Amino acid sequence: MLYGGYMNYVLAIPVFILVLISFSFLIEKINNFYLLLFLITPLSIPIAFSGGLDLSMPSEGVLLILIPIVVLKIIAGLKLNSKVLFHPITLILAIDIAWSLIATLLSEDFSVSIKRTVLKSIFFIVYILFFSHYFIENKKAGNLYKFYLFGMIIPIVSTLYQHSLLGFSQPTSIYVSQPFFVDHTIYAACLAFLIPYAGLKTFESSLSAFSKLAYAGLLFALLISVIFSYSRAAWISLITAFLFLFLIKIGVKFWHLLLIFFVGSLVLVYNFDETYEKLSENEAKYNDNVSLHIASVTNLQNDASNLERINRWVCAFRMFKEKPVAGFGPGTYQFYYDRYQTPEFMTRISTHNGDKGNAHSEYITLLSENGIVGVLIFMLVILYSFYTSLKILRRQISQETKTIVLAAILGLTTFYVHGLFNTFSDFDKMSILVLGSLGVLISLDIKTRTIE
Repeated sequence: MLYGGYMNYVLAIPVFILVLISFSFLIEKINNFYLLLFLITPLSIPIAFSGGLDLSMPSEGVLLILIPIVVLKIIAGLKLNSKVLFHPITLILAIDIAWSLIATLLSEDFSVSIKRTVLKSIFFIVYILFFSHYFIENKKAGNLYKFYLFGMIIPIVSTLYQHSLLGFSQPTSIYVSQPFFVDHTIYAACLAFLIPYAGLKTFESSLSAFSKLAYAGLLFALLISVIFSYSRAAWISLITAFLFLFLIKIGVKFWHLLLIFFVGSLVLVYNFDETYEKLSENEAKYNDNVSLHIASVTNLQNDASNLERINRWVCAFRMFKEKPVAGFGPGTYQFYYDRYQTPEFMTRISTHNGDKGNAHSEYITLLSENGIVGVLIFMLVILYSFYTSLKILRRQISQETKTIVLAAILGLTTFYVHGLFNTFSDFDKMSILVLGSLGVLISLDIKTRTIE
């Protein structure tokens, strides 16, 4: 069942009423505003307004309300933690905003790029500056995952119910997560991000038996949901996160990760032609069989989804070659990649209308839109998030703090791996998890610096 038009408005009304009822209370206690935002983000529904404006309501509406309220509180005397402002991750993300502004000024379409840069700036202000301040002041960094997870219960139940009516078939998995998630890929990516938190809480020794049982139930629901999402990228990202957890348990150091990444990259580049040739021989098609579905991720013979990704990536690289430093501008890929398509790589699902999104890769989309500088900044964020998390884990911290740090970096790992195949950083449902997790690492790094 596809949702759209008036139905989205009808479904958004109950959540919006909840926001209005809570509004006066939340203004008095701004911290509760954050809790509400964590809760309603997975419940939000895309609404199209006049003038071509699309908002995820009510979460992005709450964001727009939250910023002026906090600004007024700052004017009234609220001071943000200076250590947050000058933390390396904060500074790198601020540089990313600055570079996005430069890329916007050089953009092929200023109106598109400025909207994307403003959105990124809003996410940065709320999810990094305000969240980090909140986490430090209230010592509840885990609220991000706990309340988001509670908010996911309704979308999970709705999706599983709709999917059950269709026999849990793979083709129908694409749209049964509507209206809360536009398709199965973003839905599965958010599920994968939360699974480490639910799993770690299930086995946290400091929790009561009842709490462990509750988290075990949520973990089971998340695992069943991600399996029936049929998102191959989500499955791969979870396997990678589990392997990283194993490396942490055996005492891996940051330089070990750098070495593994460097050697792995060299091996891949050196054997690229041979690897591509072998992949081209794979004819496994995605379907309800899980093993074949996983194997189909390398099918470059007749898998339209994989072949279309190749088409998009080739277009992005051609765009990058034309504008290597600053790219075509934030948010512009979908409007310009068509001119770089060629019959050699086009597929039966290719389009000339510029209406099917990005390059299906965080990294390659950035390469075409923000140039090589944008990609290097993003890579710096990734590296520093790993460095910061491993540094915190070496300190003498409580079991609860260790759980939150692991949940943050393992969740981010799923996002970084998923980013090889899809682009979700501009979705509020994912950005609150990604930037919020970076805010968690910032705050816990600051709070535990004296514990060595």
